[in-house]
Amino acid sequence: MNEGYSGRAAGQGQATGAQGGALALIAMSMMLPVFLGSVDQSILASALPTIGRDLGEVHNLPWLITSFLIASTALTPLYGKFADIHGRRAAMLIGVTTYMAGSLVCAASPNMLMLIFGRIVQGCGAGGLTVTANMLGDIAPAKERGKYYTYFSLAFMTAGGSGPALGGWISDHLHWQMIFSKPVAATIQVGRAWS
Repeated sequence: MNEGYSGRAAGQGQATGAQGGALALIAMSMMLPVFLGSVDQSILASALPTIGRDLGEVHNLPWLITSFLIASTALTPLYGKFADIHGRRAAMLIGVTTYMAGSLVCAASPNMLMLIFGRIVQGCGAGGLTVTANMLGDIAPAKERGKYYTYFSLAFMTAGGSGPALGGWISDHLHWQMIFSKPVAATIQVGRAWS
């Protein structure tokens, strides 16, 4: 085993002492990053026509989704290894901070190139948001992990199902840049919970 992982509760199959309400609060704060990372995979689908019209570059729209997914998929294993070596909390905070920085770049984008760059940065952070599911092995007793993983699955499915509707509503009633502003407040809350 790696030195950074040898003392982890998941390796020993025991909980670290988080009990009852504290465990539920920790699990809820870990589900928000999973939801945010998952909803970003689908929220732009219905907002793409509005973004393309507003920025005048319809031919580059597929890069908004593709760049995010490539960055997220490429970095997820690296975040996992980093978390094994340096701890899950450090990996989570780096992922949340990078995700928030990418969201701010996207929200302030005046053109398509900057928006694509912001989506790449956001995807780099989203790769670290999935590390939270592994944290359950560190805090939850073995007999309760299935219950908490079910909650994580529900958060993931809800995000995938509500993303297109949410993206369409925001782009029609507000402005498409608000799609990228919503994660900022949520990631600040997650950062507070983990600091």
